[in-house]
Amino acid sequence: MFADLKMPAHLTMKPISFAALMELYERNYIALRRLCPVFDDLTVANVSRVTGAPPLQLRVLERNRYTTTLELTQRIGQTGRIPVLPLRVYHDARQAEVLVAGVHPEGLNCDPGGGVRQRQLGVCWEANLFLHDWLSHCVVQGHRFGKSPVSAR
Repeated sequence: MFADLKMPAHLTMKPISFAALMELYERNYIALRRLCPVFDDLTVANVSRVTGAPPLQLRVLERNRYTTTLELTQRIGQTGRIPVLPLRVYHDARQAEVLVAGVHPEGLNCDPGGGVRQRQLGVCWEANLFLHDWLSHCVVQGHRFGKSPVSAR
């Protein structure tokens, strides 16, 4: 049922390219669309409650024609850790990424020798791999926002 949410082997390793990171952003978009089938159904503050799972909170921070900026939060485990992830959804490109502090998207391409570019790629990779795992877990738990189911492409 959720076979398309499984990560291909080449994406479970360290990032090898900017293209692999873009593929991860596409997979994040698919998983996010399973949680939020219709972004227009979202209010500013949304909560998904599932029996036996902690509530999942989704706030809409900003809406634009081609992007939506969100914040995803959930109390995890007995410790009560609360990850707060700011996300940007690119509707036209069908991608979703974690907004990582200190990493400017254009900066990923500015150092042809590796260095800063590779470190930034690694930071983005780790954050977005976490997002993918978290979204997949929430989908399997049965979390949903909005009312209108559609197929995410």
